[in-house]
Amino acid sequence: MNRPEDHLLRGPIAREITLLEASAGTGKTYTISHRVLRLLLEERMELPRILVVTFTRAATRELKDRIRRVIVEARDVLERSLAGEVVADPPPALERVLRRDADAQREALLRVRRALDAMDLAAIFTIHGFCERALSMNALELGYDTAAELTASIDAALRAVAEDLYVERIAKASPHEQAFLQRIGYRPSTLVALGRKVWTLRDARLVTERPDLTLDEWLARVAACAAELAESAADVASALAPKLAKYGNVKDEAKKRANIEAACVAASELLAHDPHVLGKTTPPTPLKNLLPEFLAPWTHEGAVLDLPLLHALASLRRAQDAVESAPFRDFALALPARLEAELERRGELGFDQLIAKIHGVVRDPEGRARLRRTLGARFDAALIDEFQDTDEAQWAIFRALFGEGKVFDLVGDPKQAIYGFRGADVHAYTEARKEAVAQATMAVNRRSDADYVEAMNVFFGLRPDAALATAKTLGSHEIEYVGVR
Repeated sequence: MNRPEDHLLRGPIAREITLLEASAGTGKTYTISHRVLRLLLEERMELPRILVVTFTRAATRELKDRIRRVIVEARDVLERSLAGEVVADPPPALERVLRRDADAQREALLRVRRALDAMDLAAIFTIHGFCERALSMNALELGYDTAAELTASIDAALRAVAEDLYVERIAKASPHEQAFLQRIGYRPSTLVALGRKVWTLRDARLVTERPDLTLDEWLARVAACAAELAESAADVASALAPKLAKYGNVKDEAKKRANIEAACVAASELLAHDPHVLGKTTPPTPLKNLLPEFLAPWTHEGAVLDLPLLHALASLRRAQDAVESAPFRDFALALPARLEAELERRGELGFDQLIAKIHGVVRDPEGRARLRRTLGARFDAALIDEFQDTDEAQWAIFRALFGEGKVFDLVGDPKQAIYGFRGADVHAYTEARKEAVAQATMAVNRRSDADYVEAMNVFFGLRPDAALATAKTLGSHEIEYVGVR
């Protein structure tokens, strides 16, 4: 259900999932900090029982500072009101309190003073900080070895594993295989970069196909094609020329045959010298001009390029990608188990492993119930900032702990979800949007120049007189550009 943009500031508070979509500069941090104040005053929650999660340490520091300042402002406003002063333009969270009698205002003042005393206990965490707290409270349920050291970076272990797998592959390779590995960039630095991505997505199904041919088989078939090209150059030219309206810029039949025959000989020499030129995006001209995909524009209408040798070349060209990706595929398959073992040997636990452990528990009904009793019960409300940076596992954890019977606010910018920052998953965002009972969009930009905002709206397809309509989709048909003013 769509709600006004100030829903979190002035709307009724319900124990349900609420999604607030907020572009940069629309007052997201202001809204979150005042939402906390409302929960303190209207729901009579204690500050340590309000969980606020964001995605960087800098953002947690900013949020904590802003929440403290909002509570200090509330204390000062209440003190002035109780002293008889008429307070003009009070914070939204105090509007209702200031319309009530002195006893209600004194009670509110006591609550904000108690919240200030409890600021050091405020539950404002990064996602990893929250999961670390969950780990310390639920080590047994999560199967956590308390002797393990939680580490923010697994790079040292990853480099060690990548170097080991590299050395193992090189040691077993023949000289021409070693040259091949060097050619395709199979080196420790490349493997480390690939390993970071594989580790992040280790639960995903690897879709890279295993090649039908080994490197040696592929090389042998390319060599056979190269030899046949040289031996059959005249026959290829005689069969191909009549099917082509032109060959390059040549239309004369005799010249077409002569040029095709010369191309066969030149292509044979190229492949004999370096078989891997076959897979280049644009192969050398003699070779390119024998491949059906490049010959198609020159072909007579209705003619069929049914020359087996040329189709064999095209097939080997397609197979080259799989052959050259095979070493990286093997590395990707081997990495997760090897890295898990290396981290265990070092007595370390990565943050991604930590989230995976908690995710594994919440997928089990009994485990989910235990975590809700031990961890979820510690909080009456959860506010997730920068929600667009959440992935599927993180969303599953939050939903399992706070999705029922809690004030559960998700605040994010859907436009940023398409970029996959910090491992984010746009599909996790769209699924959460479907589950939200209430949804609001902040539509006033308080940071940028008005002309710039209007220009951005027009750029993304909005008419100046329809600035709050939706326009183009971004990255996903479910993510729309929503204009601001």
